[in-house]
Amino acid sequence: MRADDAMMEHSRVPFVPWKPSDVLWAVAPLVALVVYGLVAGGRGQDRASTVVTVVAIVLQGVLFLAIAAGFSIVRYKARIGDLGLRRPSFPRAYSYALKAWALALGAVIAYSLLVTQFGISFLEPPATADELIDSTGGFVIAWVLAGLWAPLTEEIFFRGFVLPGLVHKYGIGIGVVMVSGVFALVHVQPGTAGAVVPTFALGVALAMAYVRSGSLLPCVFIHALHNTVAILLARYAGGLNV
Repeated sequence: MRADDAMMEHSRVPFVPWKPSDVLWAVAPLVALVVYGLVAGGRGQDRASTVVTVVAIVLQGVLFLAIAAGFSIVRYKARIGDLGLRRPSFPRAYSYALKAWALALGAVIAYSLLVTQFGISFLEPPATADELIDSTGGFVIAWVLAGLWAPLTEEIFFRGFVLPGLVHKYGIGIGVVMVSGVFALVHVQPGTAGAVVPTFALGVALAMAYVRSGSLLPCVFIHALHNTVAILLARYAGGLNV
């Protein structure tokens, strides 16, 4: 508890008017969509599914923004800055974010080696970047969606909206674990159980970057960097399942 109190003292997460109950109602439809996707099964790989995939990713981002704005700006008359869209107050925010990202990558690589060593194939991280390039029709579209659109919309929702609604009630440690768990859950698709741990690790790094800086800008930066590196590796180096 003392460690969490110390983190709270150095936290730059703003106090916000929305509550954990608002976060619960906001997350519920996303979880429902995940459950529906798991029940409905995987997506096809033909040309028609390419259009559907692109539209689905765009609409998912719109949904993130609409829910975050609805429960903050519309309901509580919050400001844009309350969602983390402001300059970092911590002078070394970007270097701190990069260090957090490096630690997350180290954890993901260790996890990948471990499950491979023990032959737990269903827990091996999937080749998400390769699949994204194939399902969206090419490298450029995949990068725009995963390297620009997703980092912006997901950071506004998960770190800008969900995280502040939890940490001042439950503390930094529990809040970071909860938002990272939701972040990982929302990214679950049929046959991608191995993506849960890597996505959770990235979520922790992103959450800690926000806690330290009080700004989404470093979070968007390392999220975009992470996805861009994954897509570049998939395109030019045979892929790295992170």
